[in-house]
Amino acid sequence: MNPGVDNLQPGVSQQTSALANPRVRFATLASGLRIAVDRRDRGIGRAIARGAFEVAELAFACHAVREGASVVDVGAHVGLYTLHLAQAVGPLGHVYAFEPIPSQAALLHMGIVANALQTQVSVRQVAIGRAASVGTMSVGPETADLAHACLIGDASFRTPGVETMSVRIEALDDCDLRRPVAFIKLDIEGAEPQALDGARHILHDDRPVLLCELDDRLLDRVSGATPQDVFDQLTPLGYMAYAIAPDGTLGGRLREPPTSRVSTVAFVSRP
Repeated sequence: MNPGVDNLQPGVSQQTSALANPRVRFATLASGLRIAVDRRDRGIGRAIARGAFEVAELAFACHAVREGASVVDVGAHVGLYTLHLAQAVGPLGHVYAFEPIPSQAALLHMGIVANALQTQVSVRQVAIGRAASVGTMSVGPETADLAHACLIGDASFRTPGVETMSVRIEALDDCDLRRPVAFIKLDIEGAEPQALDGARHILHDDRPVLLCELDDRLLDRVSGATPQDVFDQLTPLGYMAYAIAPDGTLGGRLREPPTSRVSTVAFVSRP
């Protein structure tokens, strides 16, 4: 896959539109990276801009990769992980970012251009799942926090007043990625089991470290699964689960999912 952005305008026009768009602002993070966020996003967007979002998890992701590695960010949002992973793997590495929501993918691209990371990052404006298909995503109202957009598989889940959009779905095993893949971050609002099913060859052959969000409500709604199902899905593939310590290092081993409704877990393959 050539470095670049799928279904987005060239970098210069994106950067120019960002500067002219009153809804977009750039924040400079502690790492020195600049990130574009929507001013209307007073939830996750504001926390990202303040450097207060998933601090331990982000530190773990950066510690888990080496210079020159090939890594994957599924559910890239505006690029918090993508930009930091690109910084961590350096010019010889590559980050493959997947973000299906057009407005979020545009902000992601603005951040890539602002940090001159175009040759180190490829963006695909698609969702990741079991196999190539077309799906429907619930994206919420225009001014809502779009980080919580999710795939919906049944009309009964369509809440009145919530917007939907059609999205392309691809399997990671079918994507043109530089192998071996060393690290995969999965934060796709309950579709994680589907993405793992579509990455079985990568998991078996490359043994990447996984950073996976587990949201029991969305797992049930989107995939008809539980956090325990994700554990059971990865155990036969030789993966063990670990907590993330506050300093971003690998914490204690988890024999079962955390009891919190939403948690982020590291999965590491057995030696």
